[in-house]
Amino acid sequence: MRFTSLTLLLSAFLLSACGSDSSNNNDDASSSSSSAQSSTPSITNGEPNDVAYAPNEFLHAFTFVDDEANNRWLIADTTQGVIAVDKTSKAVTILTPLANDDNTSPLQSINDLVLDTQNNTLYMLDLSGEQIVSTDALSGMTSVVAKKEDFSVEEGFDWGKPSSLFFDQANERLLIADAFGLKYVVTNDEGDEIALTGLSTFIYTPNTGAISVMAAANTLANPLAPNIEVKDIYFDSSQNTLYASSTLRIVNQNSDGSIATNYYYHMLKIDTLSQEASTIYTNTKSINNDQSAYNLADTSAHSLAYDSAGKQLFIVNNNKEIITLDIAQIEDEDSTVAESILRVLSSDDQDYPITKASHIALNSAGELLVLDAKDSSLFILDYDITNKPEDDTSAARTLLVSGRPITPGYATRPQTIQDLGINPETQELLITDASAEQKNALTYSSMSKNFTPFALEVDISNVTPQILTLEEDQILNLELKPKPLFVAQEPTTGDLVILVSRFAQATSDEQVYNVYNFALYRRKAGATKALPISLVEDDNGNMRLHNFTFNVLDTQKIALSNDGVYFGGQNYIVRDRFNNAISGDIVFWNEKEQGLETITNGSPYSPQNLRGLVYDATNKRILFIDAGQDALIAVAEDDERTFTVISGRANTDSPAMTLPSGLALNSETQTAYTFDNHVRAVISIDLATGKRTRIDSEPNYIRRASKISLSTDGQTLHIVDDSTSRIIALDLGSGEQRWIDQ
Repeated sequence: MRFTSLTLLLSAFLLSACGSDSSNNNDDASSSSSSAQSSTPSITNGEPNDVAYAPNEFLHAFTFVDDEANNRWLIADTTQGVIAVDKTSKAVTILTPLANDDNTSPLQSINDLVLDTQNNTLYMLDLSGEQIVSTDALSGMTSVVAKKEDFSVEEGFDWGKPSSLFFDQANERLLIADAFGLKYVVTNDEGDEIALTGLSTFIYTPNTGAISVMAAANTLANPLAPNIEVKDIYFDSSQNTLYASSTLRIVNQNSDGSIATNYYYHMLKIDTLSQEASTIYTNTKSINNDQSAYNLADTSAHSLAYDSAGKQLFIVNNNKEIITLDIAQIEDEDSTVAESILRVLSSDDQDYPITKASHIALNSAGELLVLDAKDSSLFILDYDITNKPEDDTSAARTLLVSGRPITPGYATRPQTIQDLGINPETQELLITDASAEQKNALTYSSMSKNFTPFALEVDISNVTPQILTLEEDQILNLELKPKPLFVAQEPTTGDLVILVSRFAQATSDEQVYNVYNFALYRRKAGATKALPISLVEDDNGNMRLHNFTFNVLDTQKIALSNDGVYFGGQNYIVRDRFNNAISGDIVFWNEKEQGLETITNGSPYSPQNLRGLVYDATNKRILFIDAGQDALIAVAEDDERTFTVISGRANTDSPAMTLPSGLALNSETQTAYTFDNHVRAVISIDLATGKRTRIDSEPNYIRRASKISLSTDGQTLHIVDDSTSRIIALDLGSGEQRWIDQ
């Protein structure tokens, strides 16, 4: 088939609406902000603790190069720099660190890296420093080879938003793809001049230090240039062809005057001799609101690898699969683009399922290597690139190196930790997981240091379900077994209350399912099954699960009292029986009266950014930690539901809690614990006086915490590090931290 020229879509409205997005995601906890700020001035609370790394650990890898000549991997880590991993010993060293107070490195951030294998030179894209940095891969000597101002080499070209590097070994030059490096002006039908940007590929020549423009890569033959944001490039020097993976943005004005912006996965082919840019493939459905067309839904990364012998492109984009484009078949006039696209899937029942593939490469043996950014792990795929399958296929993965301990399957490790608790019967840590891949909760044994699935059985024999009948082409989008979401334990009775997800059960009719709503279940001490407690009786005398009139998934924590269960959330909108909306971030399920109550009395201390919730049985009250008010606040279990600040800016001169998150309570000592993400330290709070004490750890491994849980002996805090979805055990006596999976 012939490549289709890109259709001219330059309306004045569309073009003027397509600006660049220069926002950057910062993984540091201190970049978070409270949803609301107290009018009381902030209290100085000291310097934040640095983040340390365990030996041979790297946690934020996103791309790599295979340094085969030196028997090592060079891995880009967003928080440490370039890490060298010896293939034999697996020893980890930092080749090029990010700049900090302890070094003179010029590298401020790392956004891409490539290796000149002939000269042992590593090139890095540094967007924060607005520069290109090089490192001698043997000596580690680092220098800046090009700055932002060096790219103004021709009129209309400038450093805009570089996204990708490629080293053209055949021509000994570095290619720098800049999605907005081309600046030009068009005139619309009304005579208005509109400034636009488009793709430019710059050339850095190491021998001379000169920067020039690859003319073909900035061609105006592509009228969609201002709407295409290139993510990655691959240059085939034998064919003088540049392949570019990108997202295509189309802005339209609806009939009602509203604006609709859609993003599409887009592949470009640029002939560098004829200067002709053409589209290889465009996803026909937008990827920002539709999970079809090969599930190319993440616009943040589209890493490319190319097999020149077989004329195949391999693409990953922060998903669980690899896309292959058979260029030879696409060029065949008898083939369609759809016939030329295949997926190499990551099956969940295979070892080491990929969750967030961020970079793909071919080694000299023609083997596919994939980096999983979720686990900072590098795999080799059992996939023969010379044997092109006719249909989608799966490929086994072999682990090459990992920056953190991982196990082969989802069932034996957390993915996205949602809640922490204690199983009252075994005293083991109980972990719920928000990831769709994790089908159950997990327990962690400190003796065996293993995660095992939590055995949850529910008794719904007396519950009347909802009936769901599927149409012929409909697919059930519910799990067929209950999944724990949040847990609360009663230490004296040994009861465990579990908030369980919505689930379905099959019936004798394959199109009909019994559906059970989100519900609270109580598993009594010694019992094998949990019984539903959020039950209501309908007009016909049937017992049904209560339909919670708020978004259960906005919950932060649940807490168990003698009379029922408290929900602590964010942005709850609860509706009463007259369908009136009531805003309140603490909701109480009265187990005795079988009713729902919104805890609000117009208090100025009502939740603004609730980040943790516990029940204080000694004083018959709820305690919540609030990042909006930087305070620990109590709610009395009386008719007035009185709100009282236990510890906050208004009543203490102790160190402020700028970004508190998570809450645990020692009832015996009447001490609460939270983690302040601003200073990266645990804060203990005396409930009698409100006095706060900072508990520092050296070294500190926590970058950004969310949930915390206190062991039954009151000696250990378990803290979830959100940036890695791992758990730290912190000894309250010594302040010592350790990862529980090591």
